[in-house]
Amino acid sequence: MLTAKNSKKQEVIDFDNVNESGLKDVVKHFKTNKLEVIDLAATNRKTKRNGLMSKKAVFVFMGGQTCEMRINETGDIYQVLINSKVTPVREHSKLKDLVKEIAKKVTSQQEKFDKSILKKIEKATRMNAKQDKAGQPVTAKAKLSQVNERLTKAKANITKLTEEKQQIITNNEKIQTDTDALIASYKSDQNTIKQLQDTLASRKAA
Repeated sequence: MLTAKNSKKQEVIDFDNVNESGLKDVVKHFKTNKLEVIDLAATNRKTKRNGLMSKKAVFVFMGGQTCEMRINETGDIYQVLINSKVTPVREHSKLKDLVKEIAKKVTSQQEKFDKSILKKIEKATRMNAKQDKAGQPVTAKAKLSQVNERLTKAKANITKLTEEKQQIITNNEKIQTDTDALIASYKSDQNTIKQLQDTLASRKAA
């Protein structure tokens, strides 16, 4: 995170790095507030809004809800959308406090969001029943069974994606650790060679 160049010393997003790397602290803050980010759409691509350049980042949470942050050239988050709806948030000097407020709003809407998804699935089930060539009516019990089956599959897919993403993160961390060790070893060898060269040079001078 960066700090805005003004008297408020407000934390802002690095506008040059609106991507997974540049937003890792935001993801970390969401996790601190018990919101697991399972996907992040942030391509670092500029778009023009009202004559001003901006970028956006969309966070997808375990429960299926989304949060879109719109960021201007100064790195300020000037607009927040939860589940594609503009959501007013207070101004915060610290990014973690802003994320905390957003997390509370997302968490409070989870039950309503789940019911909305359930209604959509039920509606889709009714539509499929009407198109059933056999013309056999679908009972309420059968509908509920279909809905539960779809929800179970959706949750299983989310869990699988989360595990795969965590494995990728773990592998990247191991690669970074191994790389750091190699660099440290290389620097140590360089120091040893320099010491030997200095020793030989002093002996020749003597």
